Amino acid sequence: CVCVCVCVCVCVCDCMRNIVSRVQGGWHGFYDFNKFDENAIIGEYQEGSRLYFAAGFSGHGIQHCPPVGRAISELILDGRYSTVDLSSFGYNRVLQNVPFTEAVCY
Repeated sequence: CVCVCVCVCVCVCDCMRNIVSRVQGGWHGFYDFNKFDENAIIGEYQEGSRLYFAAGFSGHGIQHCPPVGRAISELILDGRYSTVDLSSFGYNRVLQNVPFTEAVCY
């Protein structure tokens, strides 16, 4: 049994070494999204909880961070969104089992 495992590991390592030697470039990192509807969750967890989310941007966080940061700061300081209404991305949609689907994403 041990001998078979060692042989399989050596074979897999050799195969991976051949594949890796041919790779010209690549990218690695976290791909963060929620499994409910694959969209970000932005806003307060539940009204009055004072726990705020701004997560699940699937690698696009750097693109979304300026408007989301502004919107979250407005929500925390003023109790509402005033520049951009991001309430569609709120956690309530998860609690109510209503996914936020995008018409142009397949």
